This record gives sequence, structure tokens and C-alpha cells, in this order.
Amino acid sequence: MWDLWRISVPRPWRTSCVATALACCTCASSAWAVFQDSFDGPDLLPQWLLPDPADWSYSVSGGMLNVTGLHYPSSPPANHAGMGAAFTPLQDFRTDVWMGWGSGETPHRLAFEISAGPGGGSIISSIIYSHETWRGPNPVLSLSTGGGGNLVIHAPPAGIVHHFTIERIGANVRFYLEDALVATLPDPWGFRAQGVGLLFLGPYSGQFGGFQVDRIEIVPSTPTAFAFTCATLSFVARRRRRDVNP
Repeated sequence: MWDLWRISVPRPWRTSCVATALACCTCASSAWAVFQDSFDGPDLLPQWLLPDPADWSYSVSGGMLNVTGLHYPSSPPANHAGMGAAFTPLQDFRTDVWMGWGSGETPHRLAFEISAGPGGGSIISSIIYSHETWRGPNPVLSLSTGGGGNLVIHAPPAGIVHHFTIERIGANVRFYLEDALVATLPDPWGFRAQGVGLLFLGPYSGQFGGFQVDRIEIVPSTPTAFAFTCATLSFVARRRRRDVNP
């Protein structure tokens, strides 16, 4: 099959065809999104259920949500605010979020959650950055599922927007950081996902390290046929790179 491809398609066309097809794979993922926000401004979209304006300070600029202050006391020594939105229910799903945090005093927490209810409900899976005294002196990242799976690791560096992925297929939830698999945790409950939320927590007094959210996208988990197509095209691209003398 590869020899037929080499003989029947001129090399410049092969490059164009492979590049176009791989781009289509990426575009198709966005086209399937049941929820998407790139925070392009000038303000937050109406799909979000937001806290009282007096409870927090934020801006939407540079294609990013910037949380710069928290004013609602949950209980000393912390202030908090949260926001949530609903999306079309999904059984198997993949969500990608790009988010980061500044260096601030404890307690300091940024949580991204997928839930079984619009704007709340049982938590299906979450990624939580936490710099809190009860967790120890160093910031950590907590990956968990509502079914009881949990893993705590060292948090990646502050001051950088990181790419996180949560993918549920069947009774397993996979967590990725910068496209690298970090954990596979069980989710025996199997609730349908239909809510996304962000929770911000900062010190009651002291230096607040801001939070940034660059983009959120939620899609159905990639169908097998689509994955096969992308894998095949990727294989063709690798073969093409080795074919320096057709």
C-alpha cells in the first residue's frame, strides 16, 4: 500500500495531503466540542454562572481569564469564588484545559472540575492545584475521581500556563499533563458528565497569586474510527519523513 502511495502520488502532493489530513483531525475535534471557551473577551460569555461581582476581581484580556483578587470569605484564612457552566451530557468525554497560577501565600487553590450536574452536582473528576499548610510546605497537584480514585503529585511550576487533559472511557479516567499520561484512576459510578466548574481560593490576608485560564474544550471521547484515521495518517507522515529519496 505504501509503495502504491509513493508511485501514484507525486512527493509534493504527498506532503500537502498528509498535512491537510492531519489538520482536519485537529479541526474535527474542535467541531465536536460540546463546550468551548477561549476567553477572547471582552468579557466572560453568558454560558457561565458567575459569583457576585463584589466577590472577586478579574479581567478577560489577551485571550485569557485573569483572576486578580478574591474578596468573599469562606472562613479565615481564606477567600474564595467559583464559576460553572452546563454542557450537553456525555458518558465518555475528553476535556482539555490550559491554566496556571502565580506565586502566592497560603492558602492558595485552583480547582478544575467536571461534574454530573449543570453548575454543580457530584464531582466526576477534578484537577486541583493546592498550596495549603495542611498539605505540607510545597504546592501539590491532586488528581481525583468521584468514584474514589486519587493521586497527589508535585505541582508544576508557577508562572506558566499548563495543558491538562481528563479523558474518561468506560470506568477509567486518564489524566494528562502537557500531553503525557500521569495517572489512570477508576470511576465506578459512571455518572454522565454535564457540568464544568472552576474554583479559586486565596489568602484572607497577604499576597494573592493570581490565576489564569487560557482555554477550555470538552468533546466526546474520540471514536475508534477517528483515532484509527489519525494514527494511520501519523504513520504515513513518519514513513514520509524517512523517505528522503523517493
